[in-house]
Amino acid sequence: MKGIERQYLRECIEALCKARFALLRLSCEEAVSKSSYGKGDSLYLDAAPEVAIIKTLCEDFDPHLPFITEEIGSSVKLRGTEDEVICFSDPMDRSKLLSEFLSKHTGKVETIFQDKKIIQDWESNYGGDVELLISP
Repeated sequence: MKGIERQYLRECIEALCKARFALLRLSCEEAVSKSSYGKGDSLYLDAAPEVAIIKTLCEDFDPHLPFITEEIGSSVKLRGTEDEVICFSDPMDRSKLLSEFLSKHTGKVETIFQDKKIIQDWESNYGGDVELLISP
């Protein structure tokens, strides 16, 4: 892997960590409320991680980075070269399920996913491991 590719990888990992933090710091009520960001039906649980990724990669790292997202799409013009880096982002897969789940709880998202009973509820009723939401 070339040096520039390693740097892009480091920046992408940093962006994902910030996206995770952006989701976890929301209250359940904020997370399931509508956001003015995106395509009109975006919830904060969709918007906050995406905004964190865009800020990290496109504002702080490379303002010329072609970036295509779930919530706002793209207005970039691609060069079409084989060495062009293009980023795609849909950080909140299964957001409808998460929204349904969070609407039944109060408090910070991070706090509720520290409760073993809540984790068991998620894993048995909503399908899957919450490993990424639990504090490292």
